[in-house]
Amino acid sequence: MKKKLLILWSLTCILALQSQVVFAANYSSARTSNIVLSHKYSDSFRGRSPKLESLGGRLSSVYTMRPPHLYGSSVVKKVEAYVSVERGSSPFYVVVRNANGNIGKVLVKQSGYYSIPGDFIGKDAKGDWQVYIEGNGYRSSQGTVTVTVHYEVNS
Repeated sequence: MKKKLLILWSLTCILALQSQVVFAANYSSARTSNIVLSHKYSDSFRGRSPKLESLGGRLSSVYTMRPPHLYGSSVVKKVEAYVSVERGSSPFYVVVRNANGNIGKVLVKQSGYYSIPGDFIGKDAKGDWQVYIEGNGYRSSQGTVTVTVHYEVNS
């Protein structure tokens, strides 16, 4: 009788261990099958210039924006700027240039948000970006520019 109980107990233990292994294998495959790797995301980076000044239609000093390190291929979707114009300033152009030399500019007459059209739309967002103003008259042009570059990354 003891021998039969020992055999029955041993079989029960073996079956219990096998079911745990099967359960663990099913749980593991269920967990890995639900993992989704994202290969595409959108983001933006921003830079705020110090006060830029253009005298007599000349170019101001250049402010350089450094984007974060971007993995994969990045594509510029939109570039916009908030411009704060100094009181008494004549109109000026805000000029944005990407690392490949593509330029976009917009005429600014008052403080506000502006969309910057340019050849950099659809191009790579990597590398340093430059922002400066170009006067549109004979008086002084002064302003502060905050540029936001919206991009999409495919990794």
